[in-house]
Amino acid sequence: MNNKIMLQISTFKQLLQRDLYIFHQSFLHKLKIALCWILLSVFVTKLFLPSMGLQNFAPFIFISSVISYGFFIAMHNAIALVEDITTDQAILYELTLPIPQWIIFFKFALTTMIQSCIISVALIPFGLLVLMDIHAFPHFSYGKFITIFVCSSIFYGSFSLIFTTVLKNMHQIDNVWLRLIFPMWYLGCWQFQWKTLYNISPILAYLDFINPMTFIMEASRSATIDPVGSLPFTFCCIMILIYASINCYIGIYWMKKRLDCL
Repeated sequence: MNNKIMLQISTFKQLLQRDLYIFHQSFLHKLKIALCWILLSVFVTKLFLPSMGLQNFAPFIFISSVISYGFFIAMHNAIALVEDITTDQAILYELTLPIPQWIIFFKFALTTMIQSCIISVALIPFGLLVLMDIHAFPHFSYGKFITIFVCSSIFYGSFSLIFTTVLKNMHQIDNVWLRLIFPMWYLGCWQFQWKTLYNISPILAYLDFINPMTFIMEASRSATIDPVGSLPFTFCCIMILIYASINCYIGIYWMKKRLDCL
């Protein structure tokens, strides 16, 4: 291995370590923010919805919320990068380092992937304390559970690149949130199963395959709650990785175009 490749690997490693060090400093703060949403959602679902006829819905919302929180981490990281691009432009320094420019964008996606995985996993024990039900996940599978967390985190990392290119400036946050982020999350089977949508409208159900969040939600429930009533787990993971690959390729291309990389 020549010196040039060794230098690139060393540079990439140091940049990644710096990002993870910064994340380490803010980890507890980000975890507290995540817990506010997750625990309140599970608490209300467990305490009040049974009186409305929705029995055992708390585990459903819990696993959907935990697995989808990385989606919002991707959004937050993308917003932070857009703010840097439109103000301080510290990323321009990274683009001058002796490393291929596409690796800088890949590093951003990888950092987001790691962050989303760590925070999502950290949410689990706190949510289980609120559930207080050792039989909440009768079909829990360690192998499937770890697999879907990795696959979903890979997607969130790649999607952060897409979000960064779509968000042109900080004034468009509300617009992009309402037109892209919220519909993807809310219509991606967050609080309903795909088979329920199929029973109501097969056309809408198959159109929902355009939304990668559908496969993330279905795979997470297949690994924990209902493997029979959910979409096939392997099929979901394959589709998630396909979407992640497309996002990564397009995202890096658009980022290079946006920053006018040579």
